This record gives sequence, C-alpha cells and structure tokens, in this order.
Amino acid sequence: MRDVTITFVHNLSWEDVRPYAVSLVRSGFSGLKLVFVTPGTLPEVRYNLKRLGFVLVESPAPPVNPEHWDEWGWLRFHYASEYLHGNSEFRYVIWTDARDVVFQSNVSAWLDRSLSPHSIVVAGLSHTIKDCPSYNDLWVRAVSGSDYNRIREFEAVACGTFAGTASAMTRMFEDIDIDCRLCCAYVDPRPHPQGVTDQGMFNVLIRTTPYDTIVRVPWMCEGFSAQWWPAKNNEARTFKNEGFPVFDAEGGTVYVPGTKIPFSIVHLYDRDDAWLEIMRKKYA
Repeated sequence: MRDVTITFVHNLSWEDVRPYAVSLVRSGFSGLKLVFVTPGTLPEVRYNLKRLGFVLVESPAPPVNPEHWDEWGWLRFHYASEYLHGNSEFRYVIWTDARDVVFQSNVSAWLDRSLSPHSIVVAGLSHTIKDCPSYNDLWVRAVSGSDYNRIREFEAVACGTFAGTASAMTRMFEDIDIDCRLCCAYVDPRPHPQGVTDQGMFNVLIRTTPYDTIVRVPWMCEGFSAQWWPAKNNEARTFKNEGFPVFDAEGGTVYVPGTKIPFSIVHLYDRDDAWLEIMRKKYA
C-alpha cells in the first residue's frame, strides 16, 4: 500500500505553488502526489505539476459569490473523501494547504515513527482556542453548541496540516462535510469570522467522540509541523511553553526549538515577507 498527499489549488500562480511542489519532491516522499485543481487553474501550473510527477484531479470551481466562500472550505473535504472511497490502495493520507506549506523531510517516515497508536495527528497552533478571539474562537462558537465552553479551552489547531491512516482520514473528511452541511441549516453561513468554517468544525470534531481517542496533537519537540512565522514569537499566549521554532534564514530551514532537527512540515511561513522570499528561492 502506498501513501498519498492531497492538496487543492485554486487561483494560484506557479510562483505560489512551486515551494510546496518542489519541496515535496525533494523530501523523498515516494507516494502519490495528488492535487485537486479547479477549471481556472493556469496552464503553467498544470504543466509544472505534471512535470514534477503530480497527478491532477479536476474539481468544481469555488462559488463566485463571496457570501458562500466558506462553503468551499468544507466542500474540499467532500471531494477528497469521494476520491478516497474510489481508491482503497492507500496507507497514510497527508492533507495540507498548498500556498503556505513546504516539506523539509519525508512525512511518511515521520508517521512511521510517531503515528501509532493513534490514527491521526494534527498540528497545533500553540495557543488555546479562546486566545484567538478574532478567528478560531468565533468559528468554534458558531458550530459547537453547548460544548463551546469546554472546547475553547483546548489548543487551537489548523485544518491545513494533518495526516493519518487512510480509513480514519476518509471518515474525518466525510464528517467535516456532513457536519458543516447540518450546521449551515441553523447558522448564518456568511464568511468568517461568523460563519460555518471547516476549521471551526475541525476543532470541534477532534475533541469529540470518537476522534478524541484517535487524534493526537504532537508536541513541538516531535517535529511534525511548525505552524509559525518569526513574528509569532512576539505572541505571549503560547499554550505548551515549548519554546519557539528556530528560523535559520541562511539555510532556509525551520528547526525544532533548541535543536538542529528540521520540522517535517512548515506551515504559515508566508505570513512573513522575508520568509516567503527565502522559501521561493530555496525551492526554485
């Protein structure tokens, strides 16, 4: 059985996508590199992804109406689960965003070492949900009902970086889709921060049965994924007091705090203009 990485590309240039694509190829990952592309995806992006060995899957375009943009966020999981149901060959599924993600090592090797006995690992944001009042706290409030006060005490996680066994990941994709559809029947579906979002639902699901027993948020020292950029060091609201990722500009590498061990994945680095340029040059 082989592993698969999954991402979605919409309205991105090749310069936007290149660090993700090139870093994944250089990481040594040997599984299927899958990219869902929308009809407007540029020919240059399609050509270069295919040249690097990615398999493209056509998916519908997001709604033109910005009032329904959040719906696209969780419909991505519907399309991914449909694909996985038709392909039972996979061992691990690695789900990430594309624009703001790079791979510094083979994530399959990380999962071999550190996933068991759990079924899914999710990268944390190193602050509680309640300490993110403009985004995650509002998103969770919109979809958590009477569980809101309990769930907001947990560490916030991003739905742009998680991985696990194919069966557990497929079920997670389905549940995000189904639960968001149900919530949209009762909650104002306007765009964030008030509306139903994939990330809000994701934060609720992983703290709810059965996911609360099969999902793990790794410690930063384990090196799964840095969800970070240098200015985030100025935020005093860290959840686990684990120290800060080390951004080595000379080598273009992000290390586990206090070590020379690279994180397997780096997410959100493009919130820093200098690091956006560093990653674009490194993965040219």
